[in-house]
Amino acid sequence: MDKLSDVLTPDAIVRVQNEASNYLKQDNLFFTVLSYEQEGLTVKVEQDRPLTEKIYTFDELVFIAKDLFGRYIINEVFAHPHPYVESPAEVVNGKWVQLHMNHYEIRLKNVAFQTGIDKTNLSAWINEKRPMSRIVKAMFFNFFKVYAINDLVTNLSGEYKGYYYIKKYFGIELVERLVSLTKHKDVVITESGEDIKIFIP
Repeated sequence: MDKLSDVLTPDAIVRVQNEASNYLKQDNLFFTVLSYEQEGLTVKVEQDRPLTEKIYTFDELVFIAKDLFGRYIINEVFAHPHPYVESPAEVVNGKWVQLHMNHYEIRLKNVAFQTGIDKTNLSAWINEKRPMSRIVKAMFFNFFKVYAINDLVTNLSGEYKGYYYIKKYFGIELVERLVSLTKHKDVVITESGEDIKIFIP
């Protein structure tokens, strides 16, 4: 807000700061004044991980920034919105882990051995007796992502032909990159619901 000290009155700056602070407390919105020139004011508005279920869209962030600063700035307000993008690991919960353990035929002792985490803690998370932190969710997500990749690479490297499915949250860009490194030249990759569908001719 220091860049506005030559443009706004002290009272107006306090008002803007208070409103920005309310947005931070309620919706985890951050405002950064990038520049103030003759053409107008340029502001970055970014939403970090929401404190509530409210996730603002690109257009909504533009509106908020223009509304907040436009009441005090005569010139144009240019907003640079950065909407919150949810981590793919947010899908992880106890049932998700159990589903993937069954799919890849992995026992709890294998998870404990490969992660170095004792079975008591793992069981509490998987059976949802203890909430998972974001770090724990990321750990489980990347643990099974390795299995998904290994499974896909095995099928691409062998003589398998036909359709193969992998969950979309593991990343279509990664799938395309892996396919490009194989001997298969006519593989067709499409999205189907929650899955990435791969046709190996």
